[in-house]
Amino acid sequence: MIMKYLLSLAAFVFAVSACRSQSTTRMNEAMDRAMTEHFTADAPGGGVLVAQGGEVLYESARGMAHLSTHKPLSIESQFRIGSVTKQFMAVAILQLAEAGKLNVSDEIQKYLDYFPKKEQPISIEHLLTHTSGIVSFTGLPMYTAETYGRDVPLRTLIAYFEDLPLEFAPGTNWHYSNSGYILLTAILEKASGQTWEKYAADHLFAPAGMTHTSASLAHEPLPKEAVGYAKDSTGWIPAWPISMTWPLGAGNIRSTVRDLWKWNSAVFAGKLVSPALLAKAHQPFVLADGRPHPYGYGWFFQNVQGSPTIEHGGGIDGFVSQSIYLP
Repeated sequence: MIMKYLLSLAAFVFAVSACRSQSTTRMNEAMDRAMTEHFTADAPGGGVLVAQGGEVLYESARGMAHLSTHKPLSIESQFRIGSVTKQFMAVAILQLAEAGKLNVSDEIQKYLDYFPKKEQPISIEHLLTHTSGIVSFTGLPMYTAETYGRDVPLRTLIAYFEDLPLEFAPGTNWHYSNSGYILLTAILEKASGQTWEKYAADHLFAPAGMTHTSASLAHEPLPKEAVGYAKDSTGWIPAWPISMTWPLGAGNIRSTVRDLWKWNSAVFAGKLVSPALLAKAHQPFVLADGRPHPYGYGWFFQNVQGSPTIEHGGGIDGFVSQSIYLP
């Protein structure tokens, strides 16, 4: 979930796969230098994990988790991962497809009969790939710091954007839409009979062995959750809080770098969804005019120094994140 006016911080980066052209010692020294350049001990910091296959090559946390209490970050610190959440929602939707509870080609009104029909049909796949044309609610004037600090029912959240005209005909163009993943949250809850929080815990986190991850909507911070910060003329201040009832399946997960490595490992090992369905998620969506766009179901496709990546970043109330996998 990309926030307007996000200033950062309490950040983490998670990457899988590393070049072994240099020794592990030299790599660790290079990573330490990079961490030192980015984070200082007395300011908001971040956590990093680098792994290759089943081996963690580097993990470190620098900076403060809570400035007022002088609590330092640790490798067990829990961060808000923002839109990295979207790959979790995508896998959940594919699990439901595998179980025969939905099909990605289904029109969304099959599960959301209250959502107004548009000029052209909108499918679940359009939501997954940001090709629905539905306006992202995070770009609307009503989405202010004061507003998103208050709880909002899912149905009310959808009502904020359901009657707005589409930006383009579904499948003809691409525009990042957090609204699409809010609708996927509602579809998941309808098809599964569980809340997003409960489904994620039972079918995503537990099978992946993630013991320090949550999609909770509660206001109380997790046991080891870091505080997100922004910067103004006086220095670092706590970022304006956002109720987790807003981002839901678009960006409300909190996790650790070690748990995210477990997630990535489980996903690509085929433990959560079949390789055939996963392959569908990891291919660029082809628009109506034949143009491929480098986004699948909850993942972007980029490259690092020419090496292809499967990745996603996130930003939410004082946190930035990045998950990068190099096959």
